[in-house]
Amino acid sequence: MDKQVVMKIENLSKRFYGSHALEDVSIEFYAGEVHVVCGENGAGKSTLMKILSGMYTRDKGSILLFGKPFFTNSPAESEKHGIVTIYQEFNLSPSISVAENIFLHREPGKFLVDRKELRKQAEKYLEMIGCKVSPNEKVSLLSTANQQMVQIAKALSQNAKILIMDEPCSSITEDDTEVLFALIRKLKETGITIIYIDHRIENFKKIGDRVSVLRDGSLIGTKNIEDTTKDEIISMMVGRSLSETYPKTSTPQEETLFEIRNFTNRKLKDISFSVRKGEVFGLAGLVGAGRTETVEAIFGLDPVEPQGQVLMHGKRIDTSSPRKSIRSGIAFIPEDRKIKGFIPGGTINSNIVLTKIMDLGRTFLVNTKLVRKLADEQRESLQIKALSYGTRVRELSGGNQQKVVLGKWLMRDDIEVMLMDEPTRGIDVGVKTEVYNLINRLAESGKSNILVTSEMPELIGMCDRIATLAEGRLTGILERSEFSQERIMHLCV
Repeated sequence: MDKQVVMKIENLSKRFYGSHALEDVSIEFYAGEVHVVCGENGAGKSTLMKILSGMYTRDKGSILLFGKPFFTNSPAESEKHGIVTIYQEFNLSPSISVAENIFLHREPGKFLVDRKELRKQAEKYLEMIGCKVSPNEKVSLLSTANQQMVQIAKALSQNAKILIMDEPCSSITEDDTEVLFALIRKLKETGITIIYIDHRIENFKKIGDRVSVLRDGSLIGTKNIEDTTKDEIISMMVGRSLSETYPKTSTPQEETLFEIRNFTNRKLKDISFSVRKGEVFGLAGLVGAGRTETVEAIFGLDPVEPQGQVLMHGKRIDTSSPRKSIRSGIAFIPEDRKIKGFIPGGTINSNIVLTKIMDLGRTFLVNTKLVRKLADEQRESLQIKALSYGTRVRELSGGNQQKVVLGKWLMRDDIEVMLMDEPTRGIDVGVKTEVYNLINRLAESGKSNILVTSEMPELIGMCDRIATLAEGRLTGILERSEFSQERIMHLCV
């Protein structure tokens, strides 16, 4: 039996500053399916979704919604026709209640809001998706997973027929992901079409029915998930075969470059380890084990008790603040790049030179020509894709944002230790490979690298040694020859 086509896009195109963001893209979306849209950063995924949601207008092409021509020039117009988007950054007001968020600008009541009816209607949609939060709870007090549930409840209250989900698993735990997947399957059974954007290819088979792959603004192809493989999807995304997912090329030297001793604070309990020159040293552990707390303490973001010491080349250094850590040759790539990694409203160039700015001029006079030259060189070296030189970092894809964060540290010649907390989170497979190659180059140049990642294959593939943590304690240090997923997990629990 033929499936009902709820939306058909034909030859959709969009240009920015003379460059194609989308070019002649044609896709059909069926009722009651999860249709995965994937591609590298800059492939055109976000542009396509923003056209469908009414944030952008198309330059060319047509959209048929339930067989009728459809044109939208605002999110409100799209929502009125049943196309609702749940963005990676939630579109919720944190200072008001769950119920008020679900029915914002659509509250029941003629002249005054009918609070009783508001709560009743909110409870109905929360119960529909199995979300056990109070409609009176303030949104700011909810977990990320529950905020996501509120977004879905809001979409259902808007009579969503097509639900666009942008990286829904990027900020939630594995357990919460399974809960979300169960809900998506339930929504699919009711006939709702899910357009699902994700960079984790392993999730596609768990949740998807079909996958459409974009590359450089063009549609490479649409396939049934069950008829394709991970390697085939990767090849479609990047235009080449990735023969080795984790291209480990560096070998550590014998010399110890960096060491911490007796790190203890409210979370850490007597952590000590050393890192060799040119080594990639991994930190493994479950959520809450102390991995992030360790690298933040090293960088001076979290104090440790007086007996804690940091040594570089055998000499004790002061890392009591980020400024002092940077002066000592330590750089930090934070887990949450959007809050701690860059200035969202700043341009690419202004962010890249952040750590170098004091060296580019005297007092308040900055050599702007030199700033532009150095930033342009770094941007070109890292292949940061942007529509223009003045693009704000918040407007970039996740992978290009991460390249900016890395780039600002590569501007400095005195960095010897790189602390990297989840450096590939939220970026696609092609940019991940670029980050892995960069880590190899850093190690080959003699820098010590401390890598925190929740992806076990990444940890095993990239590291020379792995330290395991559990409940703030160091439980073991494994050599590369001793690596196995089972052994690492055994030491982490």
